[in-house]
Amino acid sequence: FLPATTTTTTTTSSSSSSSSTAGRTLPTLNWDKSFVKELPGDEETSSGTRQVHGAFWSRVEPTPATSSSRPYLISHSREAAALLDLDEGECHSQDFVNLFGGKEIASSLDLAPFAQNYGGHQFGHWAGQLGDGRAMTLGEVVNSAGERW
Repeated sequence: FLPATTTTTTTTSSSSSSSSTAGRTLPTLNWDKSFVKELPGDEETSSGTRQVHGAFWSRVEPTPATSSSRPYLISHSREAAALLDLDEGECHSQDFVNLFGGKEIASSLDLAPFAQNYGGHQFGHWAGQLGDGRAMTLGEVVNSAGERW
């Protein structure tokens, strides 16, 4: 995976001339998993559609992309990278593309992927448990300001 180093980038925006920010690589981000550590999880480990009772989340493993697929970056958010303290250049790395494109989950990141369950109303009627429309969360990052993302 990527070496555990930090780099310095210079960015220019319309609101300021230029500023220098130290960014982190994917392995050096402050990954956390408070959601799965602090809230009750699903004891069932098999995958599939089911009702989940008494739990806020279910452990899921991302389905890897096929070995012949080649995910590529379409777009990224400079602002979101800054919120995470992620060096923007990292967004253009093949490791970033492989992680967020589903090709490869790096075991060195110690991620705890999960799906959340929720219930709600649809069309004016209680629809019961609906599942997680985001598919899954790979992990949480706590930035240098102590903000959890």
